[in-house]
Amino acid sequence: MTDFAISLKDISHSAAGGRGIINDLNLDISDGEVFAIIGPSGCGKTTTLKLISGLERPSTGDVSVFGYSAHAYKPHERCVATVFQSRALFPGMSVRANIEFGLKVKKYPKGERAGKIRAISEKFHLDGLLDRDVGKLSGGEQQRVALARSLVVEPKILLLDEPYTGLDQMLRNQLQRDLKTLMDERSRTYVLVSHDFDNVLALADRVAVMKSGKIVQLGAPSDILENPKSSFIVNLLGWSNLIHGAVLEIQDDDRRIRVQTGAGAWWGRNQGNRIIIC
Repeated sequence: MTDFAISLKDISHSAAGGRGIINDLNLDISDGEVFAIIGPSGCGKTTTLKLISGLERPSTGDVSVFGYSAHAYKPHERCVATVFQSRALFPGMSVRANIEFGLKVKKYPKGERAGKIRAISEKFHLDGLLDRDVGKLSGGEQQRVALARSLVVEPKILLLDEPYTGLDQMLRNQLQRDLKTLMDERSRTYVLVSHDFDNVLALADRVAVMKSGKIVQLGAPSDILENPKSSFIVNLLGWSNLIHGAVLEIQDDDRRIRVQTGAGAWWGRNQGNRIIIC
């Protein structure tokens, strides 16, 4: 039995027309890990999720889930569930029917389905909305339905593609609290995709930064925040990680810099990607 929930070995993948999306990707994700992939639009984040879920086959390389090929089982037999960026709820159907869909596909008995729907709806505060059409729900409510529908079948791996899309800050904060509670249970493996580092900072054990189909930095969130390996990553992390200054002197790789802060002007020396305040 492998120690890894997910393994991607020598993965390359091209879109129609031969344009490369993923280039020589190698990645292992441990069972029970909360793993995040961040990067700009078009860098290959969502494609990586599709490869893990088995929705797409790589052009070259192997994707395995708990030691077995991602395509060894039919879609409804796999232990992987996905919450898509679009949420992909079934329009014109009730909350109850949406949550029940996966249970029917997996052939749970009717009595057991009712109990599972009741338990998961209470967990996500949906018990008063079960008979409402999903099209009449708010964005936050729809996201909770999408999560409940994915988790009710008890997957070993949950993939989350840009889960904060379309939510205002208050709803984002609530969703982050809900996800943190789920992830702290350590009952499954999570892979979370986002273009925004702030969305994954408090959740992930490790973060992969992607650019043009490749992982350009991999590590704990704190390591990436404190030691970004390139200006691309610094810019991706946002203004909170940028300090403006004027270079006064250059000696080899050491730069003497004047930094303006809220507390006034400070002298510092640039060493790699860090500024050491003197």
